[in-house]
Amino acid sequence: MIASYGIAIAARSTDLFGRLLAAGLTCSIVIPAMMNMGVTTAVLPNTGLPLPFVSYGGTNLVFTLATIGLLVSIHRSTITISPRGEKVLLGKKKSVKL
Repeated sequence: MIASYGIAIAARSTDLFGRLLAAGLTCSIVIPAMMNMGVTTAVLPNTGLPLPFVSYGGTNLVFTLATIGLLVSIHRSTITISPRGEKVLLGKKKSVKL
């Protein structure tokens, strides 16, 4: 689920840096989660990987939440198109109808 939202945020970003950062941050969450699922289902060998949001020391939780915070920040800084075709930036319409 985070992968689809992360890729959508990357696709809608207005600048190249935002796109690459969002894609990289999404991969840094999704790849360890997929590895954890593989270990849990015995598809991959058990190597002691931490869970995506939970680890023994809590550092994985801190960095994962920081990653999600950066994704939210990228999402908030993008320009979106409203259903009526008007550009919207942070909830304010930026078009003028004549």
